[in-house]
This record gives sequence, C-alpha cells and structure tokens, in this order.
Amino acid sequence: MIVDHLSNHAAHHHQHPTFKVAFDFLQQTDLTAREEGTQVLIENHLSAIVAHASGRRQEEGKLEAHRRFIDIQYLISGHESIGWAPTPSCTPAAPYEKERDLIFFNDTPTSSVTLSAGMFAIFYPEDAHLPLIGEGPIHKIILKVSIET
Repeated sequence: MIVDHLSNHAAHHHQHPTFKVAFDFLQQTDLTAREEGTQVLIENHLSAIVAHASGRRQEEGKLEAHRRFIDIQYLISGHESIGWAPTPSCTPAAPYEKERDLIFFNDTPTSSVTLSAGMFAIFYPEDAHLPLIGEGPIHKIILKVSIET
C-alpha cells in the first residue's frame, strides 16, 4: 500500500508502466464534473470508476482484494479512512469472483489510513482493503490498473 498526495504522483510512476497515464488523467481531468460510473481509459489495462457514497462504520464492510488489478483510490472530496490487512494472512468470506476480480475476507483490518481531498492510496493484490469508512459524503475515483503490462 502506498499513500500520498496527488502533488507527489511523479515519485510513483516507476512502480508500474501505466501509473503515469493514470496520474495524468487525475491531474488533467475535471473530476468534480465527471458522472458516476465506469470509463475505460485503456482497454483491458486502465479504467476509472467515479463513485459518490456515504461513509460507513468499519463493521458495515468487509476487506476486499483484487488479483488482476491494482487500485489507485483518489479522494475528490470528503474524508475517508481505508482499513488494510495483508491479503496472504486473510481468510476468504467467499470464493474469488473472477469476472469482478474481487474477493472478500472475514478478517478485520490490522491498520488504516485516512485520506482527505487530493490524496490517494494504491492497493496491490497483496493489500486487502476496506474503503468508505467515515461519516458524510465521500466522492472518489478508483483507477483500476491491470497488473499485466
């Protein structure tokens, strides 16, 4: 997991060949004007999901992880805490859903990070995460980056 402010995005471009394109999208797009939903930016390699949600208590969600995609979760507005645990030590709550690239876990987070507007968190397949912890409205964009280059 990586947590940082968008102004420092260039320090993370070396992590993956598609990260520069992903961060350029965040910087060059009026994210507040984007409608909720999914937009494919690079077929099979990069998509953007705009979400408006209400914060929830940690007990109301489950840790999740992905095998084929890295999440870059960027907070447009609101405040959000995201729980974290190492995926290899988690117990699945149900089988992996290949179509959705999603698996949920029964475990509780071992730590959490708090994002404010302009911050992002990167979650790799080894990072189980529980998003949307907080109060009030949360407006965010999740960039799905294929682990395959």
